[in-house]
Amino acid sequence: LHNEDEHVSHLRQVFERLKEAGLIINSEKCRFALPEVIYLGHKINSSGIESTADFEAPSVVITHQGSQFESNIFTELSHLLGIERKSTTAYIPACNGFVERWHHTLKIEITCHANMPNTQWTRVLPTVLLGLRSIYREEFKSIPEEYVYGANIRLPGDFLDTSPNSTCSSEFVKELK
Repeated sequence: LHNEDEHVSHLRQVFERLKEAGLIINSEKCRFALPEVIYLGHKINSSGIESTADFEAPSVVITHQGSQFESNIFTELSHLLGIERKSTTAYIPACNGFVERWHHTLKIEITCHANMPNTQWTRVLPTVLLGLRSIYREEFKSIPEEYVYGANIRLPGDFLDTSPNSTCSSEFVKELK
């Protein structure tokens, strides 16, 4: 068992890492000394992390013939779960159009955002992915994030005060404009 000082030390380490990553903690939402937490589709407790989402195994997996998909374990697991494996050639839209269209769109969005002065693509990637994952997709009749988290996500604009007297002074909000 850990004592209180060890817990405080671990919390400080977590907070420091979040701060280094540029993430801000909302102290009103922080809860401590809970035996279990449900977060982003996972149950986290002293036993470990467990997915709370109940997804069925896919019926078909389309692969690009990478070594991880050609391994014996993947073949055996696919057979055990009744998954049909279809192979395709990487980077050819005619073979796997959905994924290649997604990659094409992702590259365009990153290029548009990363062309700003002194901006690296890794800095804009989270914002680009949030935007792409929160767009309504006709083929799903939903947004992709609803499948991942099982609920509507809150976008940065949901947190802004849109009253006429509000001012935007944070660097993050300026970058989003």
